[in-house]
Amino acid sequence: MLRQAAALVDADRYQHLLDHPAVELRKPLTRYPSRVRVAVYTRVSDDQEGRGLAVGRQEQDCRALAGLRGWDVAYVACDNSVSAYKTNIIRPEFERMMVDLEAGLINGIVAYDLDRLARQPVDLERAIKLYDNRPGVFATVQGDIDLGSADGRTLARVMVAFANKSSMDMSRRQSRKQRQLAEQGMYGGGGKRAYGFDDDRVTVRPAEAKIIQEAENRVLAGESLTSICRSFNARGIATTSTVPWRRNTLRGLLLAPRIAGLRIYHGALVLSDDGQPVKARWKPI
Repeated sequence: MLRQAAALVDADRYQHLLDHPAVELRKPLTRYPSRVRVAVYTRVSDDQEGRGLAVGRQEQDCRALAGLRGWDVAYVACDNSVSAYKTNIIRPEFERMMVDLEAGLINGIVAYDLDRLARQPVDLERAIKLYDNRPGVFATVQGDIDLGSADGRTLARVMVAFANKSSMDMSRRQSRKQRQLAEQGMYGGGGKRAYGFDDDRVTVRPAEAKIIQEAENRVLAGESLTSICRSFNARGIATTSTVPWRRNTLRGLLLAPRIAGLRIYHGALVLSDDGQPVKARWKPI
């Protein structure tokens, strides 16, 4: 739908979105100028259980609010487990909704709270500009904010600024915690399971440790990484993902400080006060 909607405005401005694999293309909505059609926007930054319960509750409350206003819900734009604070992340459903709003395919947005829609001032300003060019409706379950009025925009800007600061403070605290864990040689949590270790990320998995040791010995004996990868794939030895062994995968594994029992932080070795590498709390392979 982005492709058809962008044709109504400026297609060049949305080409980067059309090319993004996360953006699903849909058929355009039919225009109903006599009725108010809104998109319900739901979002959480981290759905740890992956069950969509939080966004489901948001949708239920937003639909109820739209019903009270007599608005038709055109669709639900759901960005589940997608941050609105990180500037390097594209929110596919948010972008879809912005394009539809600019094209006049929807008349407004209903969200559970303003910080579900925007945690970066730049995103709020995008929405305000759209409401400037095409007046519409906007409502949140937690309280009305009129993006069409000067007072409403000022209030929205203040709220998003505070939400942004809250996210920034949380990020700073989490970064400091991760650095402290690294300095203590402890596992920081998150990330994919590393080859050679169990799901707890610290217990060595004996069968995989033997594969790593075999690869190391074969490299020291002069065998190429490509040859070793072919051998592993022929023997049906699986990686931690569904992809087969490749040269860069094996090289990265063999050079990883983790298998030597060393701790890294932001891609660099963590050094103690005396300049020595910090030993991790798990056994080296």
